[in-house]
Amino acid sequence: MSLGHKIILNTGFQIFARIVSTLLAAITLGLLTRYLKQEGYGAFTIATTFPQFFGVFADFGLSLIGIQMISEAGGNHARNYHAIFTLRFVVTLLCTLLAPLVALFFPYPMIVKFGIAIISVSIFLSSLIQISTIQFQVNLAMAKPMIAEIVSKIFLIVGIGIAVIWQADLLFILWLIVINNLIQLSLLLFWSNRYCRLRFVWDIRLFTEIVRRSWPIGLSIIFNLVYLKVDTIILSLYYPREIVGVYGGAYKVFEVLVTFPGMFMGIALASFSRSWSGGDRISFQRYFQKSFDFMMLSALPIVIFTPFVSRPLLKILLGQDFEASGEILNILTIAAGLVIIGSFFGHLINVIHKQKVMLGGYAAGALLGLIGYVITIPIFSYWGAAWMTVGVELLVLIASAFIFLRSTKISINFGSTKRILIATLTAALFLGIFSSLPTIVTLLIACAIYTGTLYLFGVIPKNLVHELFRGR
Repeated sequence: MSLGHKIILNTGFQIFARIVSTLLAAITLGLLTRYLKQEGYGAFTIATTFPQFFGVFADFGLSLIGIQMISEAGGNHARNYHAIFTLRFVVTLLCTLLAPLVALFFPYPMIVKFGIAIISVSIFLSSLIQISTIQFQVNLAMAKPMIAEIVSKIFLIVGIGIAVIWQADLLFILWLIVINNLIQLSLLLFWSNRYCRLRFVWDIRLFTEIVRRSWPIGLSIIFNLVYLKVDTIILSLYYPREIVGVYGGAYKVFEVLVTFPGMFMGIALASFSRSWSGGDRISFQRYFQKSFDFMMLSALPIVIFTPFVSRPLLKILLGQDFEASGEILNILTIAAGLVIIGSFFGHLINVIHKQKVMLGGYAAGALLGLIGYVITIPIFSYWGAAWMTVGVELLVLIASAFIFLRSTKISINFGSTKRILIATLTAALFLGIFSSLPTIVTLLIACAIYTGTLYLFGVIPKNLVHELFRGR
């Protein structure tokens, strides 16, 4: 099988698997919000958000550097992977042990503090899942990680169903998340032996090289976390858990919306790294334009479609108690569009080794976000949190795009973007006119109109569609 066909099949399966995974995640979210209600889901949001700060400190850019080091020509791929896995294991273990200790000093009820301790175990396992996935990304074999994710999500849905029947408490549900991650990690470690048998190594010289390359990315991720997650923590210190639950419901949907483009960059990163390190600027420019067009394909519908369907859709997804989350989601989807494009440029900045230059942009975003959240949340509640998220993401997008384009001298062709915008507005017009129809029906028809218009405009290559239907 040629590399091109392998990439197409690998990407196609990931799209299908991501759709299935997203549907399973939606079912899980709906079960949780309906069972826990606003207050319970607020406690769940705090317990799952707080330890993420410590998990991100442990990441320190090792995943992205891992993909680059394994993809680069002339390197000892196996030893690089073993060293990165060892470093990630040790650092994550130490960092996640701190989360429940620090939580003791926060004014949360004991059930939330116990929940933070449980989720810290889950964060540790998630960190190993992320680093284990590198082998499959580099070898264009992402089918297995997606299968592992789907299997674990099915287990979680069944477990939450049992929890509802038994009327189990929040801690039982949080332990289910730990087991869910343990299942996923076990499958990945078993399957990854085909590419590289896992073992721990202790190589101070290689550790030093990894940290030297990863620390700018690590600081960038930490700065990103400050303005992406600190809003929930600050909100939990000023408002009751019901308010946190309403915001958490909208924010969870926001996180789902930005997942797929990030997954796409995870696939494409190896190709970008190979072309840039090999001096193939023509291929790099081609990868850039196609990937940019894909990001716009994702971002514009999210931003424009959401206001038409947010309230009824979240009522269906999260339940009657969370209908108000729809208004917050309308704001957060603007941030989602900015995140999709901003993270695209952010990944590429890592590829061209301009992480240190971008640190100033991320630091400014973190500082602006922290100050803004502290000022606006006590006054405007989750509205202040949502709009500050939009402002910070806009700043980061401008900074990352400017640094990348100035450094590479690449120019963007907005021809496809214009056609994507027309296709999006055409479908949005349908959403506005036929808003009285059932929400799911209207949204499906709008997506069909959007896709069909893209096909007619040539944004989706017609020869590709014809080949797919002929089974090539």
